[in-house]
Amino acid sequence: MPVRDDRALATIHESQVPVVVSQSENPEIRDLIQFLPPEIRDQWTITGEDEQVLAKQLKRLSRGAISEIPMRCMGEFCPMSDVCPLFERNQAPIGRPCPIEDYLIDSWESQLKHSLVVDNSDFTQLNLLHDLVETYVLDRRMSAHIRQHGIIENVTVGISPDGIPITKMEPSAAYNVKMQQKKRKDQVLKQFVATKETQLKLAVALRRDPSTYASELMKRGHEHKDAVEAQVIPEVEEGGED
Repeated sequence: MPVRDDRALATIHESQVPVVVSQSENPEIRDLIQFLPPEIRDQWTITGEDEQVLAKQLKRLSRGAISEIPMRCMGEFCPMSDVCPLFERNQAPIGRPCPIEDYLIDSWESQLKHSLVVDNSDFTQLNLLHDLVETYVLDRRMSAHIRQHGIIENVTVGISPDGIPITKMEPSAAYNVKMQQKKRKDQVLKQFVATKETQLKLAVALRRDPSTYASELMKRGHEHKDAVEAQVIPEVEEGGED
């Protein structure tokens, strides 16, 4: 006969007990609380289980625009359903963000961050990194479309006097988008390298002569102060001569 685990039951029970969200100790939720209106902050109750789900959602959203890249699962209508391991196992989360794209985005972001030596504290570098990851995602989607429909499509270019469509074979729209993403990828990489080179030159300049740089900053500060003071209108004294 199986032994009853009261501690496990207590943990499960606690995770279902609602508490006021303002009492949460989760760092992501604590950061969210300060932006909530008082009437929501003081009345919104949340269970421990839902608290974990909300924290994960907030953490994902904090990644910026990259969190919006994954497309919604379309099940059998997805152009990549034939190679999707979740659809193959009848586990496709239809209507929700694609877990496969989420996984690939996280993987590509990690690999590119390592290979490009991205500074996590530099917003510009992170923004460029996310742009680069997006090109990989869109490139993959277009490749899937080309795999199913081919690289060439029959395009209508006009109508004959008899009303018959005039067509010709051209590279597909998916192929054109794929090529655009490759150009964009090259542009982002060049911009990323240029950004790092600029930051490196600045860092080298500071290491070579920090006193001159500090002096220049002080000079600019004094110039700004003088300019502000010059714009102040002097007060007119009362009781002057008639």
